[in-house]
Amino acid sequence: MLSSWYPENANSRNGLFITRQVEALASLNVFRLGLIAAVPTSAGRKDFESFERAGLHHHIAYYRAGNFALLQGLRYALAIWRAYRSYVKEAGKPDLLFLQVVWKAGWMALKFHFLFNLPYVVMEHWSGYLPEAASFKGFWRRYITRMVIDRAEQVFTVSAHLKRAMLQQGLQNRYAVVPNVVDTAIYKPQSERKRSESPLFLHVSNLAEVKQFDLLLAAFAQFQSRYTDAQLLVAGAFAPQEARKQFAGPWQGVSLLGVQAPESLAVLYTQATALLLASKFETFSIVVPEAMACGAEVIAAPLPAVKEHEAFGKINWVEQPDAGAWCAQMEQVWKSQPLPHDFEGIHAAYGEQAVAEQLLKHINRVLHAS
Repeated sequence: MLSSWYPENANSRNGLFITRQVEALASLNVFRLGLIAAVPTSAGRKDFESFERAGLHHHIAYYRAGNFALLQGLRYALAIWRAYRSYVKEAGKPDLLFLQVVWKAGWMALKFHFLFNLPYVVMEHWSGYLPEAASFKGFWRRYITRMVIDRAEQVFTVSAHLKRAMLQQGLQNRYAVVPNVVDTAIYKPQSERKRSESPLFLHVSNLAEVKQFDLLLAAFAQFQSRYTDAQLLVAGAFAPQEARKQFAGPWQGVSLLGVQAPESLAVLYTQATALLLASKFETFSIVVPEAMACGAEVIAAPLPAVKEHEAFGKINWVEQPDAGAWCAQMEQVWKSQPLPHDFEGIHAAYGEQAVAEQLLKHINRVLHAS
């Protein structure tokens, strides 16, 4: 596995869904799986590390962070090369390269393909291809991406929406949809835990601009003015102190929790009146099926990728990015009885074994055709 995204530190969530996919495949004990990645870092950190976790052999090279693009590109390429050579020294030449996210590791996948006659497949997670994101631009990005996609044995996307977007960008290949993994051993109904007796809303994200957290703050402020005991809990890969500086609030009833362990997040899902998702766009939004698996209601913007989860239970849609509309939907959900979600359906579609078996089927087909 050659991954463009990898967690930079213990609090980072960058690419965790990638490692969950690969660990799911490793759980089948069919292939020897290695993951190589390059991570920018400040001076003083070690240059390289390798370890095994959950059946996945990590080979991670670090390179000096900087601002000069050409120098950074060279450092990145050399770091990926070190990681690849480490893997080959340990396990030999791989039979197949599995590229996770085309940009920026894609051009290294092309290099290994041409140098070592190494076939590869692509798994794409990036939202930039979506027309509403409007980020797939720039000559070199588009040119290299087309080369990578064109020479791939097959391309996987985490949602049908992302697949359609890539095809609309002219990226032709054989596509298959393979979702992210929901850890249904953790995210599941809990009979001993109950919904909060007072309004308790939950937002889970990194608070990037696309998540529209300011809209949720405004909506919750309106709700909290009517229900003074209401709470909004905010979890995700962000620094709470920095978030308070970044957003103006209001903060009455709002708790910024930051990074949570999966077990703690599952408790929050179970207790929440509803999960709030106001993003401008998503490619999968794993927090939605996680919340539904725990029995939580979901209030969301009507995004195509999120609508793909509607097969597992009702999602409460807010059609307009308006604080008043969001407040009204929050009040409606609070006053209504929670509706059941299809945990077994989520497990059958997004559970570790289900995703692993999908990947195994596609990879075996590629290997037998090579």
